[in-house]
Amino acid sequence: MTRKIYILFKCQKFTIKLRLIQKSVKYFMLLFLFSGNFLFAQEKPDYYLKEIIVTANRFPATLADINRSITIIKADEIQKAPAHSVEELLEYLVGVDIQTRGAFGVQSDLTIRGSSFEQTLVLIDGIKVSDPQTGHHNLNIPLTLNDIKKIEILKGQGSRLYGPNAFGGVINIITKKANENSTNLHISFGEHDFFQGDVSLSFPFSSGKNLFSFSRKKSKGYRPNTDFDISTFYYTMSFDFNLGKLDLSASYLDKKFGAYCFYSDQYPNEWESINTFFFNASACFQKGGVTVFPKLHYRKKNDDFILDRERPDWFRNKHKTDDYGFEIQGNVNSKLGASAFGFEVGRDEINSSNLGDHTYQKAGIFWEHRFIHNQKVIIVPGISSYYNSIWGWNHCPGMDFGYQLSEKMKIFGNIGKSFRVPTFTELYYQSPANIGNQNLKPERAWTYEAGLNFSKEHFSAELALFHRNGFNLIDWVRDDPEQLWKAQNITRVATNGGEINVRYFPNFKKRFLVLSKIQVTYAYLNSNRKTYGFISKYALNYLRHKLQINFDFSLPAKLYQSWKLRFEDRVSYKKLFILDSKITWDFNSIDLYLEATNLLNTEYMEAGFVPMPGKWLLGGIRIKIDK
Repeated sequence: MTRKIYILFKCQKFTIKLRLIQKSVKYFMLLFLFSGNFLFAQEKPDYYLKEIIVTANRFPATLADINRSITIIKADEIQKAPAHSVEELLEYLVGVDIQTRGAFGVQSDLTIRGSSFEQTLVLIDGIKVSDPQTGHHNLNIPLTLNDIKKIEILKGQGSRLYGPNAFGGVINIITKKANENSTNLHISFGEHDFFQGDVSLSFPFSSGKNLFSFSRKKSKGYRPNTDFDISTFYYTMSFDFNLGKLDLSASYLDKKFGAYCFYSDQYPNEWESINTFFFNASACFQKGGVTVFPKLHYRKKNDDFILDRERPDWFRNKHKTDDYGFEIQGNVNSKLGASAFGFEVGRDEINSSNLGDHTYQKAGIFWEHRFIHNQKVIIVPGISSYYNSIWGWNHCPGMDFGYQLSEKMKIFGNIGKSFRVPTFTELYYQSPANIGNQNLKPERAWTYEAGLNFSKEHFSAELALFHRNGFNLIDWVRDDPEQLWKAQNITRVATNGGEINVRYFPNFKKRFLVLSKIQVTYAYLNSNRKTYGFISKYALNYLRHKLQINFDFSLPAKLYQSWKLRFEDRVSYKKLFILDSKITWDFNSIDLYLEATNLLNTEYMEAGFVPMPGKWLLGGIRIKIDK
């Protein structure tokens, strides 16, 4: 009898969820049919082939000349998306998995193509900002969406280009620079006492161009101990001179939040405070066919974690990390093609109440060259060698190749070796349940990719298949339940996958459709994990299936609406549908918008023990004042 009641309850729950999906689709179709009856001004399709990319190679190239899987998010797409953080924005991308604890990206782990959160490299303007303490802090980026010009996502191995930690891919956040005299204001309000206020000033001063921005975002939370208060500052100055350009920038993040069950369901009152400072000075000198790029950076992060905010002195960890680095790169164009080469040096430090005080030095050299034959064959070989004062040298060769089958179609492939050095947490962490391992070795992997690009007016499609063979991978394991968890080089993982990305821009001249863009992306992953008899602490948590469908509409009275439907089938959690939408009224220098996330009110978790928020409504206004 009890089993029958349980089965009946599950069936009723499934029926209710199915009705919600059917109801949402019904409303969506009504809106689509209603919109199709209007005639509007022509809108120029959004083409990408001529976009200049700086992440997939060490020298700038157009998307048509790159033989890698890469995704670009431009400023206009950022503004139209129902997102208020980098983490939320990346959630909509194929091959990218954001495992979030809490709302608005308060704490999120970033993975690409089934990698772990430690195996993705994050860059700001080409400078590495991945955290040496733990990958949980990689997305503590001292920038808001208003400070970003575009984001480039390189999927697949990247150690040949950027050294350690680029196992699954690379995220390069390219910031805005001042190019006009203007003031921008943004205010947003929403449920759960959500508030966001932003201001940015772009102005010339003496011989430099300046941009300053400040943002504050806060909420009381959607359940107890999910409150947050986040402030961000950003300043950049640019100078142009005869031989090139100089850019200086500084940014600061102050983030405080209730960490409800972040790392243990036994302690729902966890609390954390993080502040990050980042300084970057870069220049570009050009003469003839030679270009030189020197870069200098400093990153400082303070992390204060309390296991129970009601008893702040009972169990508390304080960590301070410092990262210094200098890099210089040279590009040379000749009859033999384009070459890029350079070196970098750096130092990572940590002062921690739990991990202790530790330091290591690092250095690296890199080289790559691009051969082009008859404008059809492109081959880019390269190699990097990186030194760490603890683990010595690691060498990462690789090669990209492509062949233009026709004006509209190209095949490509690449192969490369990648590696990752252990974090300070994996080396030195001590607790009643976990113990680090100072004898850990770097992780390594070989990755292979093949793909096809097709593009013509109003339509483009990409297909990519890949295989990654990782070895010496680090996991937290034990022999039996009575032992402590210990970090060891024990896991071997073979990952296979494929991705499809299709975009269609309707031709307004012929069809007069209100629909301005359709994008359908799908990713499949399968990982074969071997732990050789050990009990693994972290079960596989990758997305086996991820389907993303985006619809963009141009409506009457300068209205623009974006719909984003996402299906996820995660190995360790249940299947789910997430529907988000944003509608914007464009009144020249003033934009009003309404935004809704998780319209289906889906109950789900992405990481740990943290239930994600249900439907969340908010609205805002953006004002731009020229001169």
